[in-house]
Amino acid sequence: MIYIPFTYFLVLLIVNVIRTKSFNLGSFLLSLYALSALLSIFLYSVEFLHYKDTDIALSSCIFYCVVLTIFFFPFLSKSRSKEHRIVLPDDKAFMYISFFLIAINIAGILMLLKTIVFVLGYDPKSLRDAGLKSVYSTGTIETAGLWLLGHFSDFYLVLLIFFFYSVTYLKKGTAFNGFLFIASLSTIVNGLMSGGRTQIIYWLLVFISCFLYFRKDMAAKLRKRLVLFGMIILSLIVTYIVAVTASRFENAFSGETDYEEAFSVIDYSGQIFLNFNNFFTNFEHKGYTFARIFPFIYDWTHAVNFDLSVYKRSIAMDIGVFSTFLGDWYIDMGITGIILYTFFYSIAGILIRKDYIPGTRKLQQLLLYFLIFQIPLNGLFYYSLYNKTAMISVIGTVIICCIFRFAESEQMEIADKSMAV
Repeated sequence: MIYIPFTYFLVLLIVNVIRTKSFNLGSFLLSLYALSALLSIFLYSVEFLHYKDTDIALSSCIFYCVVLTIFFFPFLSKSRSKEHRIVLPDDKAFMYISFFLIAINIAGILMLLKTIVFVLGYDPKSLRDAGLKSVYSTGTIETAGLWLLGHFSDFYLVLLIFFFYSVTYLKKGTAFNGFLFIASLSTIVNGLMSGGRTQIIYWLLVFISCFLYFRKDMAAKLRKRLVLFGMIILSLIVTYIVAVTASRFENAFSGETDYEEAFSVIDYSGQIFLNFNNFFTNFEHKGYTFARIFPFIYDWTHAVNFDLSVYKRSIAMDIGVFSTFLGDWYIDMGITGIILYTFFYSIAGILIRKDYIPGTRKLQQLLLYFLIFQIPLNGLFYYSLYNKTAMISVIGTVIICCIFRFAESEQMEIADKSMAV
C-alpha cells in the first residue's frame, strides 16, 4: 500500500508532461507530492523508526490521491504561455499598489536591519526555543518593523507575481523591478525572526512557480539571467537551511545514524503521507471546527479567540506534525467538510481559469489563480493559512483584484464615452 501514492503521482506527472508537452504548475505540484511519497517509502522501510509499525490503509491511499488530484486539476491544463497573454487592466492602479507594498515591506526590513544581523549570528535552535524577545531587546523602531512584517510580509505572493509580470511584459526600470523583488523578501526576514525555515521554503516554492508560469513569455536573455539569479538565491537559501537544520536536529536520532541532520530533512519531507494515513485511520472525531480554515470568522463569533496550542492539547493524538493541508482539514472538519471544500474549490478554479476574452487573461485572474494555488503548494506540509495574519494577505489580494476590476470598468466607460463623442 505504501507504494500507491508515489506510483500514482509519478504516473500522473509523466502523463501530464507528455499531454501538455511542458512542465507546468500542475507538473510542479505532482513532482513535489511524488517526491514526498517516495521519501515516505524510505522512512517506512527504516527499521528503527516508528513508521514501520504503521498500518497503511487502502482507503486512506485512495482518498489522499483522489482529493489531491481534484485540487491539482485547475493547474494541469496545457501551457498557458502558448495560448494566452496576461493583460494589465490599469497601469496606474498597478503602480500605486506596487509602491504601497514596496514601501511597507522595505520599511519593515530596514527597521529590522540590526535585528537581522543579530539573528544571523545567533543559534537558530536557541532562538526558536526561547523566542526573539527573550534573547534580544527590541526598541520602538524594531517593534514597529516586526509589526509591519507580521501583517504585510505574506503579500510576497502578490509582490513576486508583480515582479515577474513587470520584467516579462512591462518596460519598467531596473530599480522598480529590484524594489519589488527586495520587498518580497520580507517574508524571509519575518521567518528569520523566529529561527524558522518555513517562510523561506514557501517563498522559494512561489518563486519557482512564477518562473514556470511566465518563462515562455520571457525573452531568452532575461530567462537566462533569472535562472542564474535564482541559482544564486537558491544556494544562499540552502546554506541557511543546512545551518538551521544542523542546529535544531543535532543528534536528533540518538546516534542511530551518522547523518542525523540530513536525516531530519528526509523525515520532515517524507512523513507527510504517513501522518495523514495515521489520522485517517485512527483519529476519532469528537467535534468539528472551522477555526483554522476561517480564523477571522471564528474569533468574531466566539467569546474566546482561537488558540492553536490549546486546540492541540485538547486532542489525545499528536496533531502537531506534517500531514499536508488535507491532514489538518481531516482533523478539523472530517471527510464531509473536505468534500464540500473541494467542491467549492473546484468551482472557483474553473471560473478563474475561464477566458472571458479569447486568448487573454487579466492580471486579477492571475492573482486569484495563484491565491488558490497556494493551498496545495504550501499545503505540502500543512494548511498554511491558519492564522489571521496570513488571512490578511488573502483578503488584501482579493481587494487588489477588486481594485483592478473597478479600474478596468472605469477605463471601459471612458473609452465608450470617447467613442460616442
